[in-house]
Amino acid sequence: MKPFLKNILHTLVRSIYSIQGSFLSFTTRPIHAEHINQPPRPVLAAKKLAVIIQGPLKHEHSFTIETVKLYKKTLLPSSAIIVSTWEDEDSTTLQTLRDLGAHVVTAPYPKTKASCTLTTKLFPCAMA
Repeated sequence: MKPFLKNILHTLVRSIYSIQGSFLSFTTRPIHAEHINQPPRPVLAAKKLAVIIQGPLKHEHSFTIETVKLYKKTLLPSSAIIVSTWEDEDSTTLQTLRDLGAHVVTAPYPKTKASCTLTTKLFPCAMA
C-alpha cells in the first residue's frame, strides 16, 4: 500500500478510536491466491471441517474464486468448501468454482422475503 494512502487510513482509524471508543482492524492481502506463500495450517487441515461461503458471488477481482483458491491452498486443503448462492449467478464462474473443488449449491431467489432478509439467509443454508 502506498505510504500516502496508508497515512490517510491510519488517520481515519485513529479518528474511529476516539469517536467510537472501539478498535478497527485491517490487513492488506494480495488479490490473487498464487501470490500468498503460506504453507497449509495442519490444525485446520481436517476432513471433518467445512467452510460455507454464502450469498451473491463477488466478481470484482474474481474475489469469490480467489477466496476458494486461498482456502484450498493455505487453510483447508483437504476440507470441504461449499459455495451457496443464487441460481441466476454466472454459469462460467460457478463452473470455475466447481473445477477448483468447491461444492456449489444454487437456489432460486425467494419470491417473498422475511424481515431482515431471513428468507434469503435460511433457504440457501438449508440447501447446503
